[in-house]
Amino acid sequence: MKNKKEIAIVALTTGLALTAVAPYGIGHAEETDQLQVQMQEESFRSGELTQPSQKAPENVVKDALKEKTEQAVSPKQVNGETGVDYKVLQKRGSYDGTTLVRMQQTYEGKEVYGHQLTAHVDNKGVIKSVSGDSAQNLKQEELKKPIKLSKEEAKQYIYTKYGNDIKLISEPEIKEVIFVDENNGQASNAYQVTFAAATPSYVSGTYLVNADNGDMLKNMVQESGLKVSEEHVEPLKESRKNNFVSLTGTGKDDLGITRTFGISEQSNGKYALADYTRGQGIETYDVNYRDITNEEIYYPGILVTSTSTTFNDPKAVSAHFLATKVYDFYKDKYKRNSFDNKGKKVVSVVHAWDSGGTNNPKNWENAFSANINNISMLIYGDPMVKAFDIVGHEFTHAVTSSESNLEFFGEFGAINEALSDIMGTAIEKYINNGEFNWTTGEQTGSVFRNMKNPSSINYSDGVPYPDDYSKYNDLNGEDNGGIHFNSSIINKVAYLIAQGGTHNGVTVNGIGEDKMFDIFYYANTDELNMTSNFSELRLACLKVATNGSVAK
Repeated sequence: MKNKKEIAIVALTTGLALTAVAPYGIGHAEETDQLQVQMQEESFRSGELTQPSQKAPENVVKDALKEKTEQAVSPKQVNGETGVDYKVLQKRGSYDGTTLVRMQQTYEGKEVYGHQLTAHVDNKGVIKSVSGDSAQNLKQEELKKPIKLSKEEAKQYIYTKYGNDIKLISEPEIKEVIFVDENNGQASNAYQVTFAAATPSYVSGTYLVNADNGDMLKNMVQESGLKVSEEHVEPLKESRKNNFVSLTGTGKDDLGITRTFGISEQSNGKYALADYTRGQGIETYDVNYRDITNEEIYYPGILVTSTSTTFNDPKAVSAHFLATKVYDFYKDKYKRNSFDNKGKKVVSVVHAWDSGGTNNPKNWENAFSANINNISMLIYGDPMVKAFDIVGHEFTHAVTSSESNLEFFGEFGAINEALSDIMGTAIEKYINNGEFNWTTGEQTGSVFRNMKNPSSINYSDGVPYPDDYSKYNDLNGEDNGGIHFNSSIINKVAYLIAQGGTHNGVTVNGIGEDKMFDIFYYANTDELNMTSNFSELRLACLKVATNGSVAK
């Protein structure tokens, strides 16, 4: 029988069908003096990539990327041009015992949009791997031109697209960046604009415009749907822990099951769905069917309370119980303290509604996660709050935003969605005492995706979800380049790694779902970057799968 390492490799190759990526093997290894490359692709290298150093890990990485030291990093990952630098986004320990350093490329002090790299440095100061790439040839005349567009003019797209009567949920966040066209290498000064608004349909996201002429360079604005959003609404008042006493509460959830969960006794004698025994707290709010497109100032609503330790709102009980269980899953399984690994407060909102989706406030089949004033917020329409995997899906989007920060566009966004489906399945298994299935959302009465057989479900207009890369479709830009549609390709790969099976004429022996969950979790948190594509995901998974500390 093939060992587990080989099984994972075959499954990844079979499902993704990436003909442009050579299979992993020792044949990739090449030596240069004492340097050795084990995995060699344009945007992913692993091996002994630098000589030992006593410098701080971030400086070891900077020197290599700026070509100031001998290295075996990919030519696409380095740039020694004058004006190029790399700033540290994240530095911490990694699953493989190395120090993880995540870098953002800059040029003349401005971020080069989408060009982030993740490196692993061992205790000898040797770079063991680098993923991502650096923009090249940034000394272009275009970047020397003075910026003509003002920040106010950079916002014009919002009003041109949605009209002057829209309700901005907050002032758009605008940042000067450098944008490099991936097709021709042309660099432009640009504005990166992030906003959320009621139009009246709820929209949010990021776009980039040319700072010289206002042309749209990249549009990642999303209509409301089962998507993650970055929202900025009325400031959410911080609850003061010292006004509460932690207790245990009970109540029937939306499945009719009596649950036990953490609550707090308030100074006024009432009891609240507020558990402060986990991180900075887990709170559950009732927004009472306020329309997010017209009444966004009322979000997140009112903290759910009761005159006794028994709570009688099944939707609120489900949301609160599941939020605590998802927190516990990440804490128990990966030693993660909340979505950001720093204990940030988790806020759930029930009885939410978007009139752009349905006229019936109690039948809004939607859920999304948000970061509101540095507080994680999980917002649920009534039908969605009972599903274990959907709550896990949304929480995982917040985890991804804190780690790889995968962009919601094209292949990057499809990976983001698939990771949430995969970890949502892991969370369903955790909450349900080992019982789970390979579909998403079935507890709501509808199945949204099927990891075992993606094509058994139609995305829209009778078009089935794809089950391998040959069926990838960007949908002519719809769904942000097919981020939900194409996520099923990765879902199928995950299923094959876990359960095995025959696909594309190749038979795979599964390694079990728990090992598969670990592989994708660590690929997300420790290997990928905001613009990692399917090819890079494959290599990231292979690196994790072949690490003895994870997939034994």
